[in-house]
Amino acid sequence: MWVSTEGLGVWMMPRDSQQIHPFRAAGAGINSNAIATIYVDKEDRKWVGTLRGGINIVENSRNPFRKISFL
Repeated sequence: MWVSTEGLGVWMMPRDSQQIHPFRAAGAGINSNAIATIYVDKEDRKWVGTLRGGINIVENSRNPFRKISFL
């Protein structure tokens, strides 16, 4: 389960666990804590659209986000 927030980043809880994992705009996280949308495509990639931060893509829940910033 993926949950977006308006200022605390993205939170993820795997199906086989009760632990919640936050992804925030610090370190290797996302490029903004203000999340506008999350979309899951046919290849199970999560596309995370942020407010004023660009788009972030995660291939699976164990990989860090790939950041695409607006220029």
